[in-house]
Amino acid sequence: MIFATPISYHAIGRLLGDRKYGYDWNLMSWWVMNNEYYFNMNKFISRNKNFHFSKEYHTETSDVLNDIFTKSFLLCEELKSEFGSEEEIIKCDNRVLLRKIFTATSDFVSLNIDEIDVFSTFTEHCPKYLEEFGESIGKLMEANGLSIDETAECLDAHISDTVINACIFTSLLYYIDHSIRVKSITLRELIYNHAPLKFSIPGSAHYLKTPKYSNQEILTKTATIIDSYHELEKATDSLKHYRNRVGPNNSKHLEWKKWYEIPIHNEPIESIMHLLVYGIKAPYETSISRLNKLYKTIHREYKSPRDDRYKYRMNSACGKALCEIQKVKYKNYIKQSKLFLNKLSENKQFYGINLYKFEMAYKLYRITTTVNELIESESSDDFERVLNCSYYLDNIIFPGLYDAFEYLDTFEEMSNCVASFKMLQLQFIYLSKLIIDEFVEEGYFGNDDEWYKFFVDVLNEQSKKLLYNPSEIDYSIESKSQEYFEAIISKPINMH
Repeated sequence: MIFATPISYHAIGRLLGDRKYGYDWNLMSWWVMNNEYYFNMNKFISRNKNFHFSKEYHTETSDVLNDIFTKSFLLCEELKSEFGSEEEIIKCDNRVLLRKIFTATSDFVSLNIDEIDVFSTFTEHCPKYLEEFGESIGKLMEANGLSIDETAECLDAHISDTVINACIFTSLLYYIDHSIRVKSITLRELIYNHAPLKFSIPGSAHYLKTPKYSNQEILTKTATIIDSYHELEKATDSLKHYRNRVGPNNSKHLEWKKWYEIPIHNEPIESIMHLLVYGIKAPYETSISRLNKLYKTIHREYKSPRDDRYKYRMNSACGKALCEIQKVKYKNYIKQSKLFLNKLSENKQFYGINLYKFEMAYKLYRITTTVNELIESESSDDFERVLNCSYYLDNIIFPGLYDAFEYLDTFEEMSNCVASFKMLQLQFIYLSKLIIDEFVEEGYFGNDDEWYKFFVDVLNEQSKKLLYNPSEIDYSIESKSQEYFEAIISKPINMH
């Protein structure tokens, strides 16, 4: 029998039989000593505690995670056996080693997860995609002696590879975002380093030697320092409240101490969040922040009890949201987004990672592209299709996948494709994260600085292939841009 969660000696005793006069401890000792495999697996699975927010391993999903983590352990053991010895793993180049981990994960997913079939046979589900791209690359295929079926196979392979590479990207990003091995800073330190009041800069009016003083220390300081320190605390509280408002809907269930810590690679995007709240609050509140609040209010009402007043609450929330949307100006959205991108570009070390997080939060590339597509649409049918795609494919951040999924015939197929992609992402994350953690702990990727820098470099490289070049964004504003921008951001509300 294989168990995927740590088990106590007491539980083992119960498994071996609660004898009339107590447990058979001799039998239990024999069982324990002869089940090294089982205990190795338990040790492996207990690595889940090495991640922030590991309370995701809760009752309702424990059976599912049991199964995934058990498969992850078997994958890890198989991977190690392919090397033959620990010395061979140590000698392996970091890129080759990481590729082997994700190749093993990808092979397992391809053989065992049904969702991958949607992408490996994409042209069968989406003949329009084959027609569009088959024609454009037809001459190239013909020159290489490939038939239309072989062309379809090439396109399927391209889509499948893009999906897998996107899953690898999000899995590696998940690891460094959630691993307790990654250095982090507090919200107070973030504000100390980046606030407009320049707390960390010697000679500034609000300079503080350190972001944290004890209660006794602060009493010995001058009035100026005390006032600056109170400003720092006020700004920290402001950012905490903001994160609580715009954070995950289940944030009250998170480990709050960790929720207020920030991995160092997230410092650029988090510093922008601070600037929005503390430094340039007024123009920001008229654009992106307003959208977040609107959607969150509607989502809360949507999840509320379906009593007699449910329809009234939903209509009320949607009505208020639609009125507020008219106050959200496209030109302000563009202005603020350009400011944020310029700020992000100042940090080259984590640029690719933060570009992904920026697009996740603000959808700049997708919204500007959709606005321009709506302007260029030649018929009302084209207009409606582009607008509906922006709703059904809203969670697809990677342009290559969004562009492909747009060719699906029905919106139901789009929704199914998005759901399959999200399922694959989760499978990759949970299958790979414990394997990566074991290899990191064993030092196979080098010391703490080496493996972290390597993972960040890989993510930055992949972001260039999977995301977009910000310089290619069309920021032009036409007479219809505001109207179509409102149509895009109000679409989720109108669908309720």
